[in-house]
Amino acid sequence: MIKNQLKRNCRLLLISLIFFLTLGVDSLKHAGAAEPNSGIASTYTVEDKDIVDGDILCFSEKGDQLTRCSKPYDEKIFGVYAQKPEVVLRQKPDDKPVVREGRVFLNVTTINGPIAAGDSLTSSPVTGKAQKATEPIGFILGRALVPFNENDGTKITADGRTVSSGRIEVALFIGPQGVMP
Repeated sequence: MIKNQLKRNCRLLLISLIFFLTLGVDSLKHAGAAEPNSGIASTYTVEDKDIVDGDILCFSEKGDQLTRCSKPYDEKIFGVYAQKPEVVLRQKPDDKPVVREGRVFLNVTTINGPIAAGDSLTSSPVTGKAQKATEPIGFILGRALVPFNENDGTKITADGRTVSSGRIEVALFIGPQGVMP
């Protein structure tokens, strides 16, 4: 009996492993596409009604709500709004799903230069959008899994200049840390 249960558990583990590995490879192949986020989201109260899928959220001045980040290296970064996460832990029906770790599709801009795969990302002066982190120390959102440059996305005007804006896949790890230039 124990032997049969062990075999069954091993099969389930193997099937789960294959599923998650396939999911990871598939999402890298389709980077930038409207794929579901692979992080686990929890729901939170968001006061900002203009958020869109992939926006960076920070603690608001009220403290118990979230709003889109709008300053570089914001120490109040909380997570990324994911309209259709694969897994969501709901607390209130009107709250918004926010991913704090895992892989997400994130709204980015080239306001601080082109983004290479592996670059650290942080909040930017473009509301809700990330930028390449170049300061030696600062609050970081995660690392880019794919590149994004001036030829990608759509053109927007920010700080009086034209830059690119779009979405890329990012591995989240939110917190203060040093950045390699």
